[in-house]
Amino acid sequence: MMKPDAIHCRPARVEDQGFLYKVYAGTRSDIENFNLGSNEKSELLKMQFAAQSHHYRVSFPNASSLIIMLENTPVGRFYVSRPGDEVFIIDIALLPEYRSQGIGSRLMREIFEEASNANVPVHLNVAIDNTAALSWYESLGFNMVENLQTHFRMRWQPGTGS
Repeated sequence: MMKPDAIHCRPARVEDQGFLYKVYAGTRSDIENFNLGSNEKSELLKMQFAAQSHHYRVSFPNASSLIIMLENTPVGRFYVSRPGDEVFIIDIALLPEYRSQGIGSRLMREIFEEASNANVPVHLNVAIDNTAALSWYESLGFNMVENLQTHFRMRWQPGTGS
């Protein structure tokens, strides 16, 4: 059983880029199915990580870019934007060996408490083909509100009892 204060977040720093890449690569098991050599797969992952990082910086310039910590060990990333009328989860990802341990759910409950106190919804987008994440978000009380062709926009509303 994890201690209640074992999970916390700290701001991401420039020196975290290697770790953030490792987390990103850990979310892309689909790359293994590509008919590419290991060098090509590595280069593709690096380009996609750079493109995603740039997109997040440009699209969400005031977002919190956080490193998820389990005691003193970095285990994931958590990007959150708070434009005032909502809390928007840009990204939450854990290294594969730390998944399914309640870490993400604990962080999401903290976000729900924050949103409830501010009386604002929590939104996120999830890839249509990411059935594991979709099921997890639904188990947390998110509902699909829009089909964006490649992603579903989902919302958690304060007062829903979730």
